[in-house]
Amino acid sequence: MTTPSDNLSHSIEDQSPAIEVRNLSFRYGVPDEEQESPKGSEEAGPHLPAIEDISFSLPAGELMLIAGPSGCGKSTLLKCLNGLIPRSYPGVVSGEINLEGRSITNLTLRDLAQHVGTMLQDPDKQILGSTIEQEIAFGMENLCVPRKEMIRQIQEVLQRLHLEKYQKRATHALSGDRGNR
Repeated sequence: MTTPSDNLSHSIEDQSPAIEVRNLSFRYGVPDEEQESPKGSEEAGPHLPAIEDISFSLPAGELMLIAGPSGCGKSTLLKCLNGLIPRSYPGVVSGEINLEGRSITNLTLRDLAQHVGTMLQDPDKQILGSTIEQEIAFGMENLCVPRKEMIRQIQEVLQRLHLEKYQKRATHALSGDRGNR
């Protein structure tokens, strides 16, 4: 007899992964060949790895919790997945990250941002806009969404969240429930 959960796990196994990470390692710092050794120093070797030999795959529609103690590499892994490493952080990266079968090294940050996002543990540290409207627009501006479309989408989000009258208010001025929306 087949149960619904058997069908679900079977269908997930048949899917190719949305994200596949193979043997991912990263060491912060300037690569050794670009680094000048201090005079008299013989140990300018590689920095300690922030993450080392991580492999996993995640089927489309599945969620994954990345948890661990401070300093274990959670943020570094996320920066690798969203493309900030190695583009914005110097260091040595090895291994592969594929998004829907394509290497993320072949994707622009703009293309990658349309598929991969990061939500921080403390949402208050993610607020970048000084007004509600600017906060909603931030992601679209970075994706070069045309202004007319951006205005339409901002209005749609404000209506959906019942925040139309707060559009020009400072983000930090919203109360708990409204701020969480």
